[in-house]
Amino acid sequence: MTFLRVGGLFSALRAPAALVRAAVGSTDPDTVAIRLAQELEGGPVIAAHSTTHFYFLMLPAAASTTGRVQGAEYLARGTLLGVPPLTVNASQEPGGSYWAVPMISPVRLCHAPWVMRLLERGRIGLDGGDER
Repeated sequence: MTFLRVGGLFSALRAPAALVRAAVGSTDPDTVAIRLAQELEGGPVIAAHSTTHFYFLMLPAAASTTGRVQGAEYLARGTLLGVPPLTVNASQEPGGSYWAVPMISPVRLCHAPWVMRLLERGRIGLDGGDER
């Protein structure tokens, strides 16, 4: 595992797995990964399932100033984020961290409006369809 400092080239949004799974409509790790890759057009996402279940969506550094969804939070600038090797996937690391959507390039990150739309859909799903 490598550690990268949040805030220089990228920001990271930590979202509970339940929120992400509700957004994509599946609890199967492979299906979640496929749907995240489709909806975020290949934007990188780390799944961390060691003690608590979270997804870390990697966005441009400036994205941490845009949009909020209840239950998800941006990691503070300077936070060290554990990044698994690019070759690790769900089947190899079912109880640890792996790339749900591997990073193709450090400049190809998740597009913030798409992430917000995805997570808002998950929040609505968790709230039983209440759009408030």
